[in-house]
Amino acid sequence: MLIIYTDGSSLGNPGNGGWAAIIKDSNQNIIKELSGGFKYTTNNRMELYSIIESLKYARQHNENEIKIFTDSQLVCNGINKGWLKNWIKNNWKKSDGKKVLNIDLWTQLNELLQNLNVSFHWIEGHSGIVDNERCDTLCKQAAQIAVLEDVNYTSNNQNSNLTKKYISSCGKYTLYINNNNLKIYNNNNNDDLIEFNIN
Repeated sequence: MLIIYTDGSSLGNPGNGGWAAIIKDSNQNIIKELSGGFKYTTNNRMELYSIIESLKYARQHNENEIKIFTDSQLVCNGINKGWLKNWIKNNWKKSDGKKVLNIDLWTQLNELLQNLNVSFHWIEGHSGIVDNERCDTLCKQAAQIAVLEDVNYTSNNQNSNLTKKYISSCGKYTLYINNNNLKIYNNNNNDDLIEFNIN
């Protein structure tokens, strides 16, 4: 059995992103640390990517029983509450009729889950859990040196043509301006988004 801690983050959302995983055996011994990053991506994509890469590792090493610990409620709910199955059944539409984001990664995850015994466990991020904190550090390091393109995101996302990016002098906020759209991100909390139209 493998015990895997995963995390993903982005410096600005979208922005430089990183993903990481710590893979341990059933005795909690660290087997491997994995990490990587992309120049322009999102927090949720990196969360998904960390799990995808972890399951690829498990398959390559013929491990079928896996426990994944993640601070992503989206991923845990997507699996544990059956959202993913419903999205596939409804042609990737959510209950509100809107298209699911990051279909490419959800599709990969669904394929990797086949014939594996994987359980997903939510943990609170930034709460002192050693392996989660280590993953967070690896994510940020990977994001800072990212050189790869997240091609599926930049080619399919309407925000890929953001033309102006500003970082506040205090370093706390990132501002994106695209046409008449303005987005401000709190860099200390990538989920804290202020978005409005300029009229």
